[in-house]
Amino acid sequence: MEQEKIFATPEEPSFTAVLKNWDFRNLDYMLQDWLVYLKIQSKMPPSGRLWKNTLPFLAIPESVVELIFLISEKLEQPPEVRYLTVELFDRFIMRHFTTLHENVFKKPGVKNFKMWSKVVSRVQNQVLLRVMSCIQLSSKFVTHYQVLSPKTIRQFLVEAGHSFTITSIIASEMRVFKTLDFKVPLSSPLVHFETLLTILIKDFEAWKGKTYEAEILEPVYGLGLQILDIAFMSHHELYSSLFCMATGEIGPIGDQRIKFLGVECDNLFLVAGVISCAADLLYHQENDLAARVLIHLSSTTGIPKKDIYGLASILKKLSLGQLL
Repeated sequence: MEQEKIFATPEEPSFTAVLKNWDFRNLDYMLQDWLVYLKIQSKMPPSGRLWKNTLPFLAIPESVVELIFLISEKLEQPPEVRYLTVELFDRFIMRHFTTLHENVFKKPGVKNFKMWSKVVSRVQNQVLLRVMSCIQLSSKFVTHYQVLSPKTIRQFLVEAGHSFTITSIIASEMRVFKTLDFKVPLSSPLVHFETLLTILIKDFEAWKGKTYEAEILEPVYGLGLQILDIAFMSHHELYSSLFCMATGEIGPIGDQRIKFLGVECDNLFLVAGVISCAADLLYHQENDLAARVLIHLSSTTGIPKKDIYGLASILKKLSLGQLL
C-alpha cells in the first residue's frame, strides 16, 4: 500500500548518518543532560501507568503487539511509532474498557449483563480502528515527514475489510486522545536506546585505540532494534522470567505485580539489557569487548552490572529462537 507523503520533504536520516554530522565535543554536554533526565524518569514511581484498578501491559498480548508492528511496517513508519503505539493502545484500551464497564454496571440489574455483552462485542469490532488511531497519533508526535492522514487510514481499513468513514476515523482519533487526557509519553524506549548507544559509540574510540567510524557499531543498532521488538512481543515471558531469576518464585501475581511494576516500566533498564545482549551476540569472539560494554552500561546508568547481565541473558535466550 502506497502512503501519501508531504510534498518536497526529504527522507529522515538514519541513526548513524546523524552521528556522522555531529561534533562529539558539543554533543557530550547534551547527552549528559538528556541522560540525567532519562535516569530521573526511570526512578519515578510508575503511578502514571496505574489508572483506577487497572494495571499496564494486560491489554497487549503478543498478538496485539505483533499486529501493531506489522501495520506500522506496512505503513512505512519509523521504529519509534510502533513502540509509542503499543504504549498508547495499552493505556487507552484499559481506560476505555474500564469506563464502559462502570457506565453499564453503575446500577445493579439483570439487564446490565445483556447490555455489557453488546458493549464488549462493539469494542471488539472497533479494535483495529482504535489501533489505527493510536498509530496515527504516534506518527504525529514522532515524525512530520510520514504523518498518517485519515485518507491513508481509511484506505488501509478498506483493504482490511472494514468500511469506516473519514468522519468516524477522525472521531476515533479524538476519542483515543481524549481518553488519554491528551497526554502522550515524552520518550519511548527507542529514545533511551539511542541515547545509551550514542554514549557507547562516543567512548568506543578510547576502547579500540583507533579513529572513530560510525559504521563500526551500526550492527549493534540494527540487532538492538530486533531484540527490542522481541522484548515488546515477549513482554510477559521476559519479566516473568526476570522475576523468577530475582526471587526464585513464579509470578509476579497480586501485590507482587504492583511492586514489580517499577522494573517493568523502567525503560533505561530495558534498553541497557538490549544493548548488552546485542553486544554479546555480535562480539562474543572479540576478546572482552562485550564485557566492556556491560561495564560501561552499568557505569553510565548506575544499574548494577549483575542486573543488566541477568536481563540480557533472558533476552539472549528469547532472541536466539527468533533471530535464527
